[in-house]
Amino acid sequence: MLTRNLVSTITEAVKSNVLPETNKQQPAESPQACGTISAEWKLSEEKVQQIDMFVDLLLDWNQRMNLTAVTERDAVMDRHIGDSLALLPVIERALSEHAINQGRLTSAKPQPLSSSTESTLLPNVGPLLLNVDPLEASSLEFTKGFSLANGRTKQPVKQKQQLKADSEKGAEEAPAGVAGGVNRLRVVDVGTGAGLPGLVFAIVRPEWDLILVESLRKRCNFLEHVVKEAGLKNVTVVWGRAEDTARLPNMRASADVAVARAVADLRVLAELCIPYVRKGGLFVAAKGPNPEEEVAAAAGAIGVLGGKLLGVERVASTGPGGQRTAVVCLKEKATPAKYPRRAGVPTKSPL
Repeated sequence: MLTRNLVSTITEAVKSNVLPETNKQQPAESPQACGTISAEWKLSEEKVQQIDMFVDLLLDWNQRMNLTAVTERDAVMDRHIGDSLALLPVIERALSEHAINQGRLTSAKPQPLSSSTESTLLPNVGPLLLNVDPLEASSLEFTKGFSLANGRTKQPVKQKQQLKADSEKGAEEAPAGVAGGVNRLRVVDVGTGAGLPGLVFAIVRPEWDLILVESLRKRCNFLEHVVKEAGLKNVTVVWGRAEDTARLPNMRASADVAVARAVADLRVLAELCIPYVRKGGLFVAAKGPNPEEEVAAAAGAIGVLGGKLLGVERVASTGPGGQRTAVVCLKEKATPAKYPRRAGVPTKSPL
């Protein structure tokens, strides 16, 4: 049972953590990306075309498999593309501000969405793991239990070996960003589904490395197809459950940011996402207009998993219930080796 004081505290946190830059953003002067979106963003022609292609493929494949309940193009632009874009300013500002405070990054401001700066991209290695030298991708040990780029597939094997706390601690000491700056980030989208927000991030932020974790093979096929057709070189698709893949040495504590847009209780999302994040990184969960009680109920679980609530911020996106929000958490310490628990347990018995 939540105490009135705790709910009141979280409510005040929501009210006090509105980002002025996000909510006061002026409409873009360039053409609106691919139709109706809740807010206008400045995007290059190439990025507009990539988003357009993504939406076309999403609607086409959705006729044959369950990717989204939204079937109208304008609604997809508003509810999926617009929502995904609205998370970017929150992520960039939170990571930049916290990293600057700890002296990890330079004080560069987050890039506008219209930025044309693009660093050298890593080659797309298909549905494998990131944070490993590309030359190692062909080794049997590296690809064991994952679908391979040549079409041979295996369901991810259950990891029997428990991770040791001291080895995880070492991994979590890695500096933020591949290049030690605010531009290059490793972002994992947990339970990506149709690639939201991961594929949108990959298109708009080509200098980021995106890892899309999805448990259904059919959806992974769709994601791989979009990656190929859109010419994305910064995306890795991982087929497996979050409870299993978060225990793999090359996935655990390896991301600067873990993001989740899935509809699930915050306690569940925290257990599935925080283990992926290095110490000093962020866990960001997209939520609806009034997440106060849910956030308050998840505070204990976030702490147990090594996280700390930084704030609940309103984003530049609205739904039927009002302005949407994003819950932002900092990874302060290593996640205990026993988390996440085995597949299905976090949902059935939330922390």
